[in-house]
Amino acid sequence: MYVYLSFGVFISIMRRDGSQPGSASIESARMFTAALAASAFRELGIGVSTWHRGVWRALHGVPDSVVDFEVSLRAELPRWRYNVHSIAKARAEGRPIIGAHSGFYDLFVPVASGSPASHVLVAGPFARQRATSAELVERWHNISHTRASLADSAFCRYLSATLATLTLEGDLLVAFRTLMTCLARALAGQGDARKLARQWNALVERLLDARSTERMWEFARSMVDDRTAQRWWTPIMADVLVRLGLERPPRHAVVGLLRGRTDEPDPIDEALRRNAFQRAAAGHTRAWGGLVCGRVGDHGIVILAAGASAGARARSALIELAARASQAAQQFGFRLHAGIAVGSESQSLADRYRAALAAADRALFRHEPAVIAPDAAEPSAKNLTALRIRLASGLEEHPELLAPRFERYIEAVLQHSGYALDVIAAHLEAGLGRFAEPWLASGQLDPKDFDELCAPVSKETAPSVTELVAAYRVIVAHLGRAVESPTVARQGRSVERALAFMRDHVSEPLTLPRVAKIARFAPSHFSRLLRREQGMPFERYLRRLRLERAKHMLSSTPLSVGRVAERSGFKSRTHFQQIFRTETGETPIEYRTRTRA
Repeated sequence: MYVYLSFGVFISIMRRDGSQPGSASIESARMFTAALAASAFRELGIGVSTWHRGVWRALHGVPDSVVDFEVSLRAELPRWRYNVHSIAKARAEGRPIIGAHSGFYDLFVPVASGSPASHVLVAGPFARQRATSAELVERWHNISHTRASLADSAFCRYLSATLATLTLEGDLLVAFRTLMTCLARALAGQGDARKLARQWNALVERLLDARSTERMWEFARSMVDDRTAQRWWTPIMADVLVRLGLERPPRHAVVGLLRGRTDEPDPIDEALRRNAFQRAAAGHTRAWGGLVCGRVGDHGIVILAAGASAGARARSALIELAARASQAAQQFGFRLHAGIAVGSESQSLADRYRAALAAADRALFRHEPAVIAPDAAEPSAKNLTALRIRLASGLEEHPELLAPRFERYIEAVLQHSGYALDVIAAHLEAGLGRFAEPWLASGQLDPKDFDELCAPVSKETAPSVTELVAAYRVIVAHLGRAVESPTVARQGRSVERALAFMRDHVSEPLTLPRVAKIARFAPSHFSRLLRREQGMPFERYLRRLRLERAKHMLSSTPLSVGRVAERSGFKSRTHFQQIFRTETGETPIEYRTRTRA
């Protein structure tokens, strides 16, 4: 309630001295707003900034958003031009403007403190509908100039950022536009303070529906986490339980792990369908009542039930629940294998979740629809070494078990290690090595490829437990694909390594043999792979990279055309101008003039 009460207080303070709209009053109001609005925007998971005469200030930022990828891949210039154009349009027309860029949307709202407005609120990016596989592939190609592949860790992170982006469909977009207009009016000192406060409260409550699934996932994770599970039995959480449709905290756990097609033609589409099923499952459990649904990585769900009964009656109800979830999974092209743990006085919900996860692992291994977990608690947290020894058992025949089994191992590591980063890192590294042993021994996995997969994970690159675990999940997913299709996965990583080298050394004299050596392929073979992956020969791809680098420097630096040509890797200024005009239809100077206008 802090957000809603503070909004009324904020407006009252802003009006207390009867200040009139102006530059000074707006700047003071902005400081109040930063503390007030950031909480609501944090819950919505959307970035919001203010623009004032070319200066940007963030009210709330979203880490690892899709915009970050544009910056890291040097594709931020088109967004800069888009922002400039959209802000100018919002100021000129004096009304909110919805802009579209790279498949996402932003809202530009002028703060009416003059004509044209000197301040603009910018909120985004957000989506208006869920992306398709084809749309994702096109967006990634536009910003990275590479083909989208789940073997590419950068694309995997982009996919995760896309799935996490706020989606405002139908009336929710109208509500969000009204919310931002309400904020703009408050900043400008317009309208009735009490009325604006009531409107803000109602709009935030309405918009939180857009994040209801993510909030349920967070609640489910909290309920099965040893650090936070007990707080659900305290009076302070009673109101949250009521909102979830529960009379008491859950006692039983059902874990469902997904099995897809072994010959899946579109892995990216499969990843999107897995996420869509997880979202649909959350919606189903809300409709069924008395349940909370969470995620198991990106390969399953956990349903927590609050029924008071135990024994045979509870088992029958949970088996029926697993069957209903399985029917829902079939609509997305998956088979669901469930593990069921019935509540008992001797086990915490976190224990029952781990027992259900282990049972689901067995169900997936045996191709059975459901397996009931034993009443005794799983000893994995106390006997982590024994669990690690069993990690790779049967995986050579069933590589699809790799990701869910590692998820089970993660749960045991977190409990056993007390969430200490150093200890967790050591256990996860040891577990990953154990996973890889059979394939390294059989030659299915090349040691250099495995070292390359493991390179990104370290305490330096993952400063928190959450980020470290997420990095290992990505590696395990890559390892699974490498084992199922070792040749394709190895070739994909090798090509991506070569493309990254080209991007980093584009100003140098690059030849096909030199780049092919980076990929560890013969030049002719690498040329064929590049055509397959990027749809063009080596020279054409290199020329496109150099042109993109040149465009960036022409628009963002004062360097002469000759220096731009040199730093972009072209032989001479004359050669650069010829290529540039052929490809773009204008000279470098004309391009610089147009993009800086």
